[in-house]
Amino acid sequence: MQTFRLSENCSLHIHPTEKFKDVTMNLDFFLPLESTMRPAHFLLSFLLAEVCDTSRTKLETQKRLDDLYGASLSVTSDPRGNLDLLEFSCSTADSHYVSDSLLYRQMEVLRDYACRPYLENGLFESHLFEECVQKAITAVRMTLDDPSAAAVEEASLRYGGAMKKRCLPSESELCCVTNEACTAAWKELIDQAEIHLFVLGNVDADECLEAARSLFSFSDRNTMVSLQADPETRPYSETILKKPISQSFLVQLYEDGLRYQDPLMPAFMLGNGILGALPTSLLFQEVREARSLCYSIGSENLIYDGMLRITAGMNRRDLLEAGTLIAQQISRMQKGEFSDDQLETARSMYINSWRGSMDHGPSLIWDDCRSVLLHTEDSIPRMIHRFETVTREDIMNAYAGLKLAEVLILEEDADDPS
Repeated sequence: MQTFRLSENCSLHIHPTEKFKDVTMNLDFFLPLESTMRPAHFLLSFLLAEVCDTSRTKLETQKRLDDLYGASLSVTSDPRGNLDLLEFSCSTADSHYVSDSLLYRQMEVLRDYACRPYLENGLFESHLFEECVQKAITAVRMTLDDPSAAAVEEASLRYGGAMKKRCLPSESELCCVTNEACTAAWKELIDQAEIHLFVLGNVDADECLEAARSLFSFSDRNTMVSLQADPETRPYSETILKKPISQSFLVQLYEDGLRYQDPLMPAFMLGNGILGALPTSLLFQEVREARSLCYSIGSENLIYDGMLRITAGMNRRDLLEAGTLIAQQISRMQKGEFSDDQLETARSMYINSWRGSMDHGPSLIWDDCRSVLLHTEDSIPRMIHRFETVTREDIMNAYAGLKLAEVLILEEDADDPS
């Protein structure tokens, strides 16, 4: 990856590769994570994807993308760890496969939709604003209609910290966001966010740099962001909520205290495969297959939070027994009571997965982005090498400090008439 400074805390990163037949550009705006700004940033991901000052209708936007050989454009609000991210992504054909030079026009799309929105009297066009508020509300409803997703959100809200700040905004919060607040949030992104432009594909670095310097004139800014959330330590809390659903959902949040760059992180990641992330895992085999105590179960390593999350769907009569059995599997991890086959299966699966990500454009760009944010050269090949050397003792040490901090049970309401 080649990096060029555009201005203070605004950079261009070029990852030249001939692996893909398209070129992908991501324009990323990073700010420190603040729960008060989450609703406005979430709305911006809808407002800025539809139109811009030079393409004021959806039809004009579509025609512009079609003229770029069917380019795609997306805008996402994707907070991670301790930072808020608004990402503009545009992909189109590699110019080597068409009789046209597309790089400048592709980058111009990012510039126009991120930096030149369609405003009337200094505010987003009123009909567009109201339409996007409703789209955002619908998106939240659709996500939370899934009881499992709703349980995870509730657990994160109750745990607090960065996990709470990353939760979806509520309908009431979205309805309270004014056009003025959204416009101010956009201006803050342009003027204060740490900005990184990533280019992945078979491109010429000099041409990229010339285009970026011609199209973007971001001012210097002092904002510094941190991807890694500070590991939390909170007293144990348990909450039971009732809802008219067909099965109960259990969410457990464990504090592990590890940062992404901790030497034990590769061991913790492999251990997660042994514990609950793979079909061969202890949780799946013991809780679901052997005892039939749940319909689904799995674990997830929240690597930028210093947390582990276990989720399971089951009949409420099995909650207590399943909870006891889950605790036993955690204890087995801490004592190293798993087989060599389980360790080697997890090692093989994780190595193959990370190798596969080297042929996946979004994964490569995120790896570049993570390296920039963490000021490290930790690349995919380096992580693969670290997986290869993980021992049983490493996993035991990584799981030694695991502490259950939050339990959320979303229980089916047997008394509900529905």
